Amino acid sequence: ARLEAGLVLDVTGTLDLQVGGYIDVSGMGLRGGNNGSVFGDSGEAYDAGGSIVSAGNYSAPRGAGGSYGGRGGNGSGSVASNEPYGAVEQAQYLGSGGGGSHYGRAGGHGGGRVTVTASTMLLNGTLQAAGTAAHADGGCGSGGGVSIAVGTLSGTGTLEAIGVKQWDGFSGSGGGGRIAISYDNWSPQEIVISARGGAGSQPASAGTIYLKDNAETYGDLIIDNGDVSSDLTTPLRTGETTFRELIIRNQGRLELVYADVPSLSLIEPLALTSDGELIVGSDVTMSLTTADVQSGAVLTL
Repeated sequence: ARLEAGLVLDVTGTLDLQVGGYIDVSGMGLRGGNNGSVFGDSGEAYDAGGSIVSAGNYSAPRGAGGSYGGRGGNGSGSVASNEPYGAVEQAQYLGSGGGGSHYGRAGGHGGGRVTVTASTMLLNGTLQAAGTAAHADGGCGSGGGVSIAVGTLSGTGTLEAIGVKQWDGFSGSGGGGRIAISYDNWSPQEIVISARGGAGSQPASAGTIYLKDNAETYGDLIIDNGDVSSDLTTPLRTGETTFRELIIRNQGRLELVYADVPSLSLIEPLALTSDGELIVGSDVTMSLTTADVQSGAVLTL
């Protein structure tokens, strides 16, 4: 069952997640269609105000995936996933559920939510808030939310809020979730972090990774789809107008539209690498020093 507050760990000393250890809230987010959703055959999602609503992602013969930070893959008949919700700097919501399909086939559940506050965090194991795959032709759940606020962060473990693909590969995959980390000390940064969308025939777009050094005025935003190629984009939903650094890589596709972000400023050079793409919409004002657009990457104005 879903618990909106998720797992809350308030540690006055050290949180030590050792090699082989797991904190796993995968599938503990909003419910999938025909799979516990209060909206029947459509999965559960949030609206812009934070209320739980129908994702509207039921489709026959194949359901659409759930969205959170990134968009879930489409279902059959061009049935789209729900709109992404929340803000990049606040990983405060559960992931959304995938759409059900015909014959009562179930959509997957969204990833859960983890909130960590600690003086020191040693992350050498795995912290995971992934969506879950669906039954047969249902859509998959989106990745969930992970929020970490620590003094010192270290380790070589794995941190994930990913969407997944359906086992048969034809229904909508789950969109990536949201990860937000604020810290005083974190060096070297060797933790493997992923908020990618699910692959498959109806692949999803990347979620968001926000990293904030408390000594800096602005945080860093990373859009990384883990080399999952998708026509879908990640919208920028944020209360911020300036980021220290923006990195788009590994087939992540970030789209700026005026209704979401009329203007955006970067302190450091824009980094477009490894087939990343930035699409800047009409009337959006973007201020930056330089842009590093590497081979295979695309900047569309």
